[in-house]
Amino acid sequence: MTRTIFLALFMLAFSAAVSLAAEEGALAAEVKAEEKAAEAPAQEEVKEAPKEEKKEEAKETAPEKVELPPEARAHQEAAEKVFADIKEIAGSLKPEEQKHFFLLYSNYNIIGTVKMVQGDVDNAVEGCGKENPDLKAGMDARLKEWHGAIDPVIEEAEANVDNMVLAQEYTKPAQIQKVFKGLDKTRALAAKQVEKIPVTTKDACEYLQEKMSDTQENFIRLLRSTLVSVPQVATQPAEEKAEEKTEEKPAESAEPSAAPKE
Repeated sequence: MTRTIFLALFMLAFSAAVSLAAEEGALAAEVKAEEKAAEAPAQEEVKEAPKEEKKEEAKETAPEKVELPPEARAHQEAAEKVFADIKEIAGSLKPEEQKHFFLLYSNYNIIGTVKMVQGDVDNAVEGCGKENPDLKAGMDARLKEWHGAIDPVIEEAEANVDNMVLAQEYTKPAQIQKVFKGLDKTRALAAKQVEKIPVTTKDACEYLQEKMSDTQENFIRLLRSTLVSVPQVATQPAEEKAEEKTEEKPAESAEPSAAPKE
């Protein structure tokens, strides 16, 4: 298990959350690339087949497969599973639907990362209070204020994600919830591989308290970025659908048909 010192440098985790947009874009690009590869006609192989001797040499020089530790293997398997679930949904979607789905994926990940860092800060403040009784009251009060500012925005962001799931029509909500559970599991398994040891010296704890102002502002801004999405981006408003159905019906004549002449 990897050991690491947690000195309120939760800004590092914050940076990881910001990079989720790039990760989401890369995932979308990979899904599209696989679609294009499946549609492209098979090309004839023009390269000369390698000789049997070269194949044998390659086998002899091939490096041995490194066996992953159980924790790392479990994390890898969970990540591969959730990635497969994501591709299963996204692979059959239209461009606008894919945009909506990957926005859901990104927003949910941002919220989860912020909540994970909150837990790290809680543990660090608790450790600082035990080792530095003179700082405890001030740090506990600042932590309460910090949560009071961030938690309501988390709730608002989570509600927006729930609305986006209900508004879409391209897949069953249960399929999206399955992806969310997979993301949670992958994040939890990744966290288990890192043993976080808070540094509780007085200087470190004072630095933690000082940086809470920065993270409060940054987290709120990051969470609010998940609220600008329009939940109905991938679906048509009900009014428009009703109008389309009305237009599709053949116009019925208001006048009665003339009786046949005798």
